[in-house]
Amino acid sequence: MKCIKCGREIPDGDLFCLECSMMPLESIRSQDSKEANRTEAPKSRSRSATAVKSPPSSGKSAPTGAKSAATSVRSAPASPKPAAPQTAKKRTSKGLLIAFILVCLVLAGVLGFVGYSYASFQTQKANLRVKEADLILRENELSELETQLADTEEALASAQDEIAALEEQVAQLQETIEGSNSSLTQTQYDMTTQQQELTKLTEENGQLLEMVENLEQENGTLQAQNSELSAMNSVYSAKAAFMDDYVVFVENNGTELYHKYNCSEFTKKSFWAYSRKLAESNGYSPCPKCCS
Repeated sequence: MKCIKCGREIPDGDLFCLECSMMPLESIRSQDSKEANRTEAPKSRSRSATAVKSPPSSGKSAPTGAKSAATSVRSAPASPKPAAPQTAKKRTSKGLLIAFILVCLVLAGVLGFVGYSYASFQTQKANLRVKEADLILRENELSELETQLADTEEALASAQDEIAALEEQVAQLQETIEGSNSSLTQTQYDMTTQQQELTKLTEENGQLLEMVENLEQENGTLQAQNSELSAMNSVYSAKAAFMDDYVVFVENNGTELYHKYNCSEFTKKSFWAYSRKLAESNGYSPCPKCCS
């Protein structure tokens, strides 16, 4: 392709001529005027040579009138050529320069818009990653709370078994007290001892009952936290599912395919984010691996 200003060849892949695009406006105008002068110089020389050249002699002396006419032709100065073509060239070069400046401004605006869109997309992507990290943290906390809940339930079952064993011991002690009424002294002694043991076991039973109540309260708190985290997990899962269903990514690799975020073909290096309908309206096709 040739440059519309200087006529030089533009290499493939370049948008502008490296010769004239780096030159100032005055240099381009002076170069154009020099080229116009070079073009006009041979024409003026050829005209002056035609005017000065005398007719071929036939061996006879020319008449006096012919000599004076030849002398007048030789002495007559060449009429200056009007500068209309050079002015037209200058106007053309000015128009081309203005068009080039307008094209540069349009390209700068397009590049600025693309940069702004890319920065906005990067911000949204960073926000999504932060939300995804927060969701993973919440899931880890939920798993830890579920583990604590399972341990608490095991401790509660063990405490209930101990309470049942203590109740059996209390029942056995009461039976022993009732069977020892035949011997008063020994029974009183045994009753005193057994009363002490019963009191001790009753206190232990009360403590275990308090522990059971505390564990039940803690279990209720953990279940409430579990419900809250499950609700938050549902919200974030819905958001992630929405993004996965409606947002697609187009790689800048010329394949004309759009991918989902978890696609193995999506390298996440140079890409654009579109909605699925916008990507299809722009001519992109679904990836056969992730969008089938």
